[in-house]
Amino acid sequence: MSEAVVFDTLSCMELRQHHASLNEKSRSLRDCYASHRQQIMRLICDYKGEPVHQKLSSTNVARIAVLGAGNCNDIDLSSLTQQFDEVHLVDLDSDAIDFANSHPGVDQDRIHRHCPVDLASPLLELLEPVVLGKAASRPTSIADDWIERLRLPPQPLPIPPCDVVVSVGLLSQLMLSIDLALDHLPPTTTLPLIQTVRREHFRRVTSMLRPATHDRSGGIAVFGFDFVSSASAAEILRTPDDQLGPLAMKLINERNFFSGMNPGVLLNELKSISAVRMIHVEPPWRWTLGRREYLMMAVVLERTDVTDHELST
Repeated sequence: MSEAVVFDTLSCMELRQHHASLNEKSRSLRDCYASHRQQIMRLICDYKGEPVHQKLSSTNVARIAVLGAGNCNDIDLSSLTQQFDEVHLVDLDSDAIDFANSHPGVDQDRIHRHCPVDLASPLLELLEPVVLGKAASRPTSIADDWIERLRLPPQPLPIPPCDVVVSVGLLSQLMLSIDLALDHLPPTTTLPLIQTVRREHFRRVTSMLRPATHDRSGGIAVFGFDFVSSASAAEILRTPDDQLGPLAMKLINERNFFSGMNPGVLLNELKSISAVRMIHVEPPWRWTLGRREYLMMAVVLERTDVTDHELST
């Protein structure tokens, strides 16, 4: 493996402080998330039209994990602690998780905090030398080295197999980190890195699901993606809700979407994951945040491989 990457932990710390600063600023914007939150909660709590808790065996723990939970503006944490025995919140920012737990009605006995956990690791550490100008002069060699590192199994989280795993808005943040750091490099260098980060994120989420048994369906993963905003597509602001689907197709055909967030490519990569099947694709909806609006999409996957017995809970 190449020795070209030089590390500077101070810059990593600054990047993480920036993440915490964004969380702090969004704490007062919870009301802006209301309709978006309702969409995500419906996807979490509906499984083939049935509430998740009705699909779970009474002899097992009903467990959900929310990756990149932050302030939990995307979810109704109080509701989740009523429907699940264990709610695992994973994020880099401990203060944000503490703030989320202070929401009214949250059953603290059912909350399991996992923080600080850097779900981007080792991405930030790999990007850092480029940001600092300390990387080797051969970007192709750097990208090859990074892909090798990113394909290594991530540090496992101390979370038993889950009935539901949620990832909302996390992938676009990973893509943004790459875009900001490597915008000066040619697409032929950055594209393999983007593809690797996406696939490894999908693999991590789906690997956390419990497998099916002969009398019980497998766990489900809910992926929510923001893929374009009114900053580059002002027509989002004036398009009726029932026309967002055609607008999304128009923008995709025009290649107007965030770097690495082409919905068609995301769907194809999700379909290619082994031992899962796609059971629902949610039509686009708008997420309003201040004066900017985003188009969101969501996909629900079910784990399909079967085990002869329940995994330990």
